[in-house]
This record gives sequence, C-alpha cells and structure tokens, in this order.
Amino acid sequence: TWRRFLRLQAQGDAAGKTVVRALDAALGTVPPAATAVLRDSLNWLRDNDLRAQCRTIAQSCLLLHGREDHITPPA
Repeated sequence: TWRRFLRLQAQGDAAGKTVVRALDAALGTVPPAATAVLRDSLNWLRDNDLRAQCRTIAQSCLLLHGREDHITPPA
C-alpha cells in the first residue's frame, strides 16, 4: 500500500513518523490513480526491459543511495 511505501522510505530516519505524516498529508490531496491505469503501467514495466537503451544515454548523473534504503538497495 501507499502508506507502507511511505513507511519504508522513512525507515531508519530519526524523524520517520514526522516525515511519513508530512508525506501522507501532501499526497492526500492527490486523487488516486484509476485501477486500470495502475494495472496497465505495471504490465508495461513488467513487459519492457529498457536496460540496453540506458547504456546509450550520454549524460552524467549522480546516484545517491541511503544506507537504510530498503526499496532500492545499491547493487
């Protein structure tokens, strides 16, 4: 669920509860996406592997990973 995702993002943060409440309040004003849109988007992500195209991007980037990031840990 959305709230679980927010809690995972704030996990390990000393002000985690405050952060989750602030994010929840800010996102509470956004109307929920239609179920069909979410399903179609997840299907597209499942069916399309764009990793090969990523190698062709000639742009510098800065990757930041948090030590406590449970969603996208560094590989």
